[in-house]
Amino acid sequence: MPTDYQHENGLSLDDLCAACAVLARSEVVGLEIAEFQNVWEEGGDPVSPEPLIEALEPLLQKLRR
Repeated sequence: MPTDYQHENGLSLDDLCAACAVLARSEVVGLEIAEFQNVWEEGGDPVSPEPLIEALEPLLQKLRR
């Protein structure tokens, strides 16, 4: 996902989804997305937030209950 900075060996979307699945086993009272940039560089091609939303789905499902 685009951000102002990148970290080698950071969480992949699969890692994020797995973490969200573990967190969803407990009580969830809210979820905050602090930032999402839809391009890597100014004037670059836009990136869909859909993969991020899919990775967050375990928590989103828990919040819908």
